[in-house]
Formats: sequence, C-alpha cells, structure tokens
Amino acid sequence: MNLNVYLIYTETLENRKSNINSSLEAIKNICNENNINFKLNIVNTPNNDAIDKNVDEYNKRVDFSKFPDDNEYNNYITSLNSYQISNYEKHREAFKHISDTNSANDVNDVNDTNDIYLIVEDDIIIGKAYLDNIKNLITNLNKTKWDILFTSLNVINDPREYIEYKSVYKKLISKSCYFIKPKICKILYDAMNTFKLRFKHFLCKFINDNDYNVIFYNKNTFVEGTKIGVYPTSVNPNNYLYFNNNFIELSKISNNEVTTKDDVNKALEICANNNFDSPDFLNVLSVIYLKNKDINNAKKHSMAALECMKKNKGYLQKNSEILNNCINMWQYEQELLDECKKFTPKY
Repeated sequence: MNLNVYLIYTETLENRKSNINSSLEAIKNICNENNINFKLNIVNTPNNDAIDKNVDEYNKRVDFSKFPDDNEYNNYITSLNSYQISNYEKHREAFKHISDTNSANDVNDVNDTNDIYLIVEDDIIIGKAYLDNIKNLITNLNKTKWDILFTSLNVINDPREYIEYKSVYKKLISKSCYFIKPKICKILYDAMNTFKLRFKHFLCKFINDNDYNVIFYNKNTFVEGTKIGVYPTSVNPNNYLYFNNNFIELSKISNNEVTTKDDVNKALEICANNNFDSPDFLNVLSVIYLKNKDINNAKKHSMAALECMKKNKGYLQKNSEILNNCINMWQYEQELLDECKKFTPKY
C-alpha cells in the first residue's frame, strides 16, 4: 500500500515547522513499520503574495450570486482575502494532482487500489498517546468503505470506530486532516473554479448536498493546532477554539452582559490552566475585563493579544477581530478629555 500525503504548507509560518515535521516523521515511521510506502507531496503555491500580485486574474473567478431558493449557505457567501484564497487553491491543487495521477494510472492500466491519499494542513499536531490509534487507522483503511474520511473531528461517546459524518455534524468544524478518494478529487476540483465560499464552508456544503460516503474516525489521532490554540489563525479574521474546553468555558463568561469579580477570577483560573500562550485567550480575557469596567486590564490584555498574534504570525489584516478589539479599547482612553473641553475652539 502507498500512503500519499499532501501537505498544505505555508513557508512563512516558521513557528509550525517543528511540529509538522515531527507529525510527518511519526506517520512515516508507522508506515515503515508496517510495509507501507510513504510519499510526501508539499503543496505551497500559490501563496498570498502571488495572489495579491495577480488579483485581477483571481477576481475573474469571483461569483457572489446567490444559491437557489432559501439556501442557508447564502449567509456564508463572502469576499475571500488572499490568505483564504491561498488555502482554497492549495487544496484544489492537491485535488488536481491526485486526480491527474489517478487518470494516468487508468491510462497505463496500473492498479491503484493500494494508493491512499491523505491531505493534511501544516497546523496538525500528533500526541504520543495517539500513535496507536493512527497505526490502527492507517493499517486498516482498506477494510472500510469511504469517499472522504475525516480524522480531526471530535470523538463522541460511541463504541464504533467509524461514524457517518452526517449523523453527527451539520457543519464542518475542521478540514485540517482527511483521507479522500481520487474520484471525489476530480469532482471537487471542477466545482472549485469559482470563489464564493471559504474552503471549509464549500466542502461542508458539498458534503451536505451530495450522498457520498463521508465518515470520521472516532478516536483521537490528528489535532488541529489552530483549533486548540497552539497556533493563531493565519487566514481568518477570527478563530473559535472548538477543541479547547478551557476556551469554551472562557467564552461563556465573556458572553455575559456584565461580568462580576467572581467571573474575572474564574476567567483567570481558566487561563492559568492553559498550557501555552494564546492570543485568542488573551483577547477574550480583555473582553471580560471590559465588561467588568476594568479598562486598564482590558487594554493591557488586548495589547498582549495583539503582540502574541504578531509574534506567532497570526492573521492581522484590517478585519482582524483581535486587531480591531485592541483599537477599539482606546476609545475608553479619556484621561485628557476634561482638559480638552476647557479650550475654546478656534473656529
């Protein structure tokens, strides 16, 4: 069997290199131990700079027309930034390569049933405790029927190893790691010629609109680092940490209209239990302080969130939630307002 891994990679995100190299090495070792050929394909183009330089060409593929009837995905139609387009196009390029390779095998009468295709983004993380689960998954892939198999979704309380995606999920919360069949790659590649939705929303709609065999592996294997907070998002204006229970609890506190001293203390306790610096945690904590009318700490933590975002190469374009939260905090800087009011306007 051949395991063909397609890594969706951004060269400027140096802070991800160590973990992704370790993750790929772990997969490769499992393959070597089980007589599986490991093949790595790195998809690193187009990057956002190339898209910005050729924006007119990409704009020709934009389509903001609504979907028929009262389609819920009309709410997700949006203008994509160059980072989102880069991610979208890298996945599409991986689909093209897989589809073209499979077509070549058909022409040459090569039996490709032993070729397995895995797409991973560069923020996946593998814990040592998950290695046996990954080994079990990879070595038994051909024993289960599937068209798309997700490996980075939440594990549910069910003894089955493989769960039908649609029986649990209506919305796709992670597309950072999945196995896919060549026939689906061809269909997806052709369908992705226009820009209307972010790739995650596009893939989700594709799955919901069709009857392909989409399942997920119900054991912990690959973790999306961006959704637990190890990395900030590098493509989106905001980032909800779906796989971090501490963040979910923190967000619940921030949703209160007003926060109490007990809320603040609970929030600080939650943040102390987090094992890494996260701009998303700091940003939510600043909101909690603001709702407690502690402006100084709100400003302090919004600035810390911005600095952490910058240090970890997160998304900081003009619509960044963290950037705008930090800017908006300064409207509460009114120390000089009374002095200014004493002056008579010149005009």
